[in-house]
Amino acid sequence: MSAVINAIEIFNITTIALMSGIYLIFSNTVIPSFKALSGKAGAVAMVKINKVILNPIFYLVFFGSTLSSVILLFLEQDLLETIAHITFIIGMFIVTVIFNVPLNNKLMHAADHNEHIEEVWAFYAEKWLLWNHVRTITSTVAIILLVI
Repeated sequence: MSAVINAIEIFNITTIALMSGIYLIFSNTVIPSFKALSGKAGAVAMVKINKVILNPIFYLVFFGSTLSSVILLFLEQDLLETIAHITFIIGMFIVTVIFNVPLNNKLMHAADHNEHIEEVWAFYAEKWLLWNHVRTITSTVAIILLVI
């Protein structure tokens, strides 16, 4: 059983680090770059990314990091690891489901129907980025706690 738990822990740390990196690149580079584009170009580019990112590799990393955190949450005895998993599950998974995905859907709807796309984009870029910062920070904190 120890080898299985070790494998889950390695997978967990790796996938959380990957999610942290994905979120960091959006917070640091992608959204600021798209916000600098004129008109609806940023919105169109973000909609394209939101469609392309939903692929088997992303699903494996996104859901794998979450599932392995849930499993380890119930197996871990260390307080820092428990805090790390709770931080990640709430700050990454729950925030994504409650905030980022609905914003993605709203942007996609506006783009698909060409309805107030520039206004929706302006709102989206600010709110989505705020919640993405939360995901970046909580994923990074989780990695730090797990490494400690």
